Amino acid sequence: WSCQSLAINTHHLPNTITQCVNSLKSNISGDIDFINESPNILDSGGGIKNAENSLSSGNNFLVFNSDIPHVLPDIDFIEIEKQHINNNSLVTVLTCDLDNLGTKIKGLWTKSNSNVVEDIGLGPKNGLVCRHYIGIMLVSKKLFDLQPQNTPHNIIYDVILPAIKSGHNVNTFHIDPLKWFETGNLDSYLDASFEVLNCLIDEPNSPFSNELYNIFKKFNLNNEIINHTGYKLLYKSPPISNLNSIQMSGHIVLGDNIDLTKLKFLSNSVIYSNGILNTDSCSRQLFL
Repeated sequence: WSCQSLAINTHHLPNTITQCVNSLKSNISGDIDFINESPNILDSGGGIKNAENSLSSGNNFLVFNSDIPHVLPDIDFIEIEKQHINNNSLVTVLTCDLDNLGTKIKGLWTKSNSNVVEDIGLGPKNGLVCRHYIGIMLVSKKLFDLQPQNTPHNIIYDVILPAIKSGHNVNTFHIDPLKWFETGNLDSYLDASFEVLNCLIDEPNSPFSNELYNIFKKFNLNNEIINHTGYKLLYKSPPISNLNSIQMSGHIVLGDNIDLTKLKFLSNSVIYSNGILNTDSCSRQLFL
């Protein structure tokens, strides 16, 4: 199973995203179309509608939310599409289990022996179990007919939920186990980075760590890991300054040739860019 074309919605830092993707082109098959949502962002639904003209081939297309990374097991997208077609699904949503789902976090509700989505939101809902949307779904192009044009809207609550209520078939494809991360804000991005670092060091032979190393190899990241008393460090290449001169603690992730010469204290931070470290102390900071 392979994609024939790739449409990427951009808004914030579109040139940076374009340059990044273009640098990885040798690892990407198919045509790439960049769509800049300007001047206003169109939300999860408007972004999909905005890409309609770029998704000209086939009857179905995959949606990936870029701020929700996950390390996937060996998922058979052929099987997902087969289920999608056999069920005459408008949307097939990939799901996983998650703590606090249905109570503090909204989810998709199905019967325990079914993958048909009955409702979406918070529970409890009598006789139904809750699944978590992982940010990937297979979508029929029929969905475009249900979407407003040039209007910001949420794909789940403004389109898919009303479609379910009006009789359209929406299904889940449940995946377990799965490492899933939210990275849409500073704290969640840092927490996800630290959890990945913990797993690489504490469970180096786990399926999750092995898949991460495969990703590093595929994209020539060549990351090195140091597990030191008091701190854990992941870096792409040696920093300009001598790490031994900095007091470090917690989790630290560094990009290429980061200049740390002004730093004396570094703790629980992710640093991928230079020119902003004008202080001698850096704690729980993110610099991209």
